[in-house]
Amino acid sequence: MTTHDLTITQAAPDDPRVLQLVRDLDADLAARYPDEPCTGGAHLHPGIRFLLAQADGRPVGCCAVQPLPDGSAELTRMYVAPDARGHGIATRLLAEAGRTATALGHPEIRLETGVHQPEAIALCTRAGYTPIPNHPPHQGKQPSRCYTKPLPRPGQSSTGIPGLVIGELSLLDDAVAAAVHGIGHRAYAVEAELIGFAGIPALGEGLEEMRVQPLRWLGAAVDGRIVAFIAWQELDKEDAVDIDRVCVDPPWFRRGLASRLLQHLTSEMFPGRAVLVSTGADNRPAVELYERHGFSRIGTVEPVPGLRIAQFRLAAAAGVRGRQ
Repeated sequence: MTTHDLTITQAAPDDPRVLQLVRDLDADLAARYPDEPCTGGAHLHPGIRFLLAQADGRPVGCCAVQPLPDGSAELTRMYVAPDARGHGIATRLLAEAGRTATALGHPEIRLETGVHQPEAIALCTRAGYTPIPNHPPHQGKQPSRCYTKPLPRPGQSSTGIPGLVIGELSLLDDAVAAAVHGIGHRAYAVEAELIGFAGIPALGEGLEEMRVQPLRWLGAAVDGRIVAFIAWQELDKEDAVDIDRVCVDPPWFRRGLASRLLQHLTSEMFPGRAVLVSTGADNRPAVELYERHGFSRIGTVEPVPGLRIAQFRLAAAAGVRGRQ
């Protein structure tokens, strides 16, 4: 099964396919939290919207979006069948839940998971959720962990930048290649200053040298002008995606573009795949970016004297089981 076989549609709360998946979810939670009562659907709102994931017509996962009293949305009842995990289904459900909540006009979406679901915590962190104090009705529950994510207004990009388009780039186009090369040089010049090392290899890379690299390129363009990009290659032996560079034009720093590109690559293009990336160990903004997206630091190397490189890995997703 691949994610190309997957369909996600809305379903009624009493749909037999949804009910079976929810029963499986409750059994999973009971095994993980034997000392915690499973409340099941006790806190479900009448306006809840269920999403059903099917692969080749077979139900393999579900989640639901419901309104909270303060106008926010809550993601709940999320589950992926054990034999369907590892194919990015949880990532697709999470993204679709966000789009559903956005379409309904909610300004943010929250979720609750638990300490015995590290894969769920990693998944939501990678998707841009941040921890918050437990919200009702989860206050006082020791195993519970709550997260939130702001949502764009309908029709607005997730970065809040009007006219933003994310798409693959072809460096066979001279104008595209020149734009990417210029952004890379300007971005690496800033990194060189941050880490105190002027010999970053990409700073000495010529345009044609860059174009022949065995990389694929994803760009962020605003009103047709490229302002950021990410480049990578797939490692067949490791079944992983190796990010070679992430660059944002300095005038566009701190606008969420690097996060948006990283999320698009990991969640939409290669959901569930392991991802490798490295950056200057003293480049705190980049280190914090990768940590915020769920990457774990796996080592530090010094390829040349004075250049310390921090290496990160995003583990392959194993699916997610939502609580409540």
